[in-house]
Amino acid sequence: VPPIVSSLIGDLSTLFPTGIPTTILPTATGILPTATGVNSSVPLPTEVESVVSNLPSSIPASKLSSFISDLNSIVTNVLPTNTIPNLPTCAPGNPVCATPPEACRKIGEISDINAAIELPAQVLECTAALGPYAEDFYVGICLGNIAQGPTNLLACVTNALSDVCITSLPGACTNLLGEPAEQLVTAAPQCALALGPFLVDDANKCLTGTLTSGDAIVSCLEKSLGLSACVPTASGQGTSVGNLATDTGVLTLPLPSQVESILGQVTTLLPSVPVSVPVAELSSIIGDIGSAITNLLPTNTLPSLATCTPGPPVCASVPDACEAIGNIGGIAAAVELPAQIIKCTTALGAFATNPAAAACLANVVQGPTAILNCLRTSLESVCITELPAACTNLSGAPVTELATDAPECALALGPFLVNDAANCLNVLESGPDVVACLQKQIGLTVCVPTAGNLATATGVLPLPSEVQSVLGQVTTLLPTLPVQSIETVVDGVTTLIPSIPVSVPVAEISSIIGDIASAITNVLPTNTLPSLATCTPGPPVCASVPDACEAIGNIGGLTAAVQLPAQIAKCTTSLGAFATNPAAAACLANVVQGPTAILNCLRTSLESVCITELPAACTNLSGAPVTELATDAPECALALGPFLVNDAQNCLNVLESGPDVVACLQKQIGLAACPVMGKSHTLRSRSFRGSEHEALIKIVRR
Repeated sequence: VPPIVSSLIGDLSTLFPTGIPTTILPTATGILPTATGVNSSVPLPTEVESVVSNLPSSIPASKLSSFISDLNSIVTNVLPTNTIPNLPTCAPGNPVCATPPEACRKIGEISDINAAIELPAQVLECTAALGPYAEDFYVGICLGNIAQGPTNLLACVTNALSDVCITSLPGACTNLLGEPAEQLVTAAPQCALALGPFLVDDANKCLTGTLTSGDAIVSCLEKSLGLSACVPTASGQGTSVGNLATDTGVLTLPLPSQVESILGQVTTLLPSVPVSVPVAELSSIIGDIGSAITNLLPTNTLPSLATCTPGPPVCASVPDACEAIGNIGGIAAAVELPAQIIKCTTALGAFATNPAAAACLANVVQGPTAILNCLRTSLESVCITELPAACTNLSGAPVTELATDAPECALALGPFLVNDAANCLNVLESGPDVVACLQKQIGLTVCVPTAGNLATATGVLPLPSEVQSVLGQVTTLLPTLPVQSIETVVDGVTTLIPSIPVSVPVAEISSIIGDIASAITNVLPTNTLPSLATCTPGPPVCASVPDACEAIGNIGGLTAAVQLPAQIAKCTTSLGAFATNPAAAACLANVVQGPTAILNCLRTSLESVCITELPAACTNLSGAPVTELATDAPECALALGPFLVNDAQNCLNVLESGPDVVACLQKQIGLAACPVMGKSHTLRSRSFRGSEHEALIKIVRR
């Protein structure tokens, strides 16, 4: 562990009564013993699993201490006293490189004689099958050059994909770990989209069968793709080694998955607790978390609790753009069908990667009516009981960010964004209002306050937007001392505040902000306060039309009927998440207006699409390990869409450091970045009483 991390854990330990011992930090290499005869997991009694699976979504403050105490007892009671759980060992596997999926391989089956008619549609199917990897620079060049003919195009794609390799599953797939079965129907398509060309053969079966367990899906994918997974060193029932802390000192154990699941319910309040902790320290750490949480809760005020009656699942309907496929017929089908499939794919959003739906759209030869009937059958079993995370996240987003975040919500909703629900994303005046509108129009259950148990006579008021902004910005206050250390410390402190509810009594807002300020000062050095960053908001940067879209204007003559659908597909890929922008989507959908009119329409619609900061999928790269950048970068590229032009594209080609990638994108796109203030590097800071304390709160508010 680098010294900076040791320092960080030391800072955080001052928050706890007994602290997290720094002596148990694992070293960077060689923390696992070469034990034999070990047991890979500690099965939990069924009643414990039942407790975990039924944890409430909100807990009264007056009962939180008791709840954490009970949870602490559950965890410690199921852990063995004198037996080490089996230690898995992981041997880094070789990279797994992409091969053309079946939809791309079919390109090679097209004859040169039929290429003019069949190749554009097959390239569209290939592009959809590649998912985010279709945006790879060299793959995109291959798919864009239809004139080279089927054989050369397939060879080009095959060669380009041979350099596209992964050593682990993308985040959208590993996120399935621990997901309950009812959420897999919406989460699994995101994994399928992220895998792209790696979702072939047996791997595809992992996501097309009965989705009963996220853990089972991840295990199946790792096995099918040949990625390294942790396996027990040997079979057996365990090795008695006595007291772990006494006998081994610095050794830390990966926790069994069942215990990690329980511990995860607690550590969501303090994410900085290490994933692996010594067994002997587990009880102490959980107890410290409980004490730290209860000490920060208001003692005399209880926010009102929401109650929800689970409503029936809402199942997807076929979007209008897909229903229109059924109206196509006659001689014009060869020209109209590929273009309409593009519109349908856009309307389906993230659900276009649903294996059943994708199979319907890929089988063009079955004809328009069969495609539509296939879609209707596949979508009737796609149901949700709550909004996807990309939409619920809008509830806490500042108004200035809604315009850039809303397209991600639209993409995630796909076929559920119909009728009046689409209007919810057209009026972006308040994140909570957008979420409430979507829940109402789609028909999802909404939590309403209970009749009694209100904190004050006036009830519980939503946090003002400026206070929500304060709570969200605390983690970016201190960019020096150095950047990684202080940001992580502050993040650890603010997330310690116990799941601050969306609504709290107005009278408690000042107290909560004061607690945050106090928590920050407690982990700062006693004699210095790091200099604070200052940002001068730069002008918005507005989207430009990508080259792949500009190329639409070069199409004309007799070849337009063949070239236009294929070029629209490339343009849609270049627009990324912004392809779901209503105005841009309308431009691309109206094929009959001709190439020039489509391009002019795009130019007009995109000139009002502006951003003042990078989307979250890109800023998240700043904290991503180097080993994950290759799998996370495509999500950033998709989120940037038409802003990923000129030298900005090069920022995602050299993935040596997450912060460097973010800084490069900010510079090339022309977005303002926070520079450190000039010479004022330190300020005196003892206990921050009186005016100094108020000054810090003002800094937090700013």
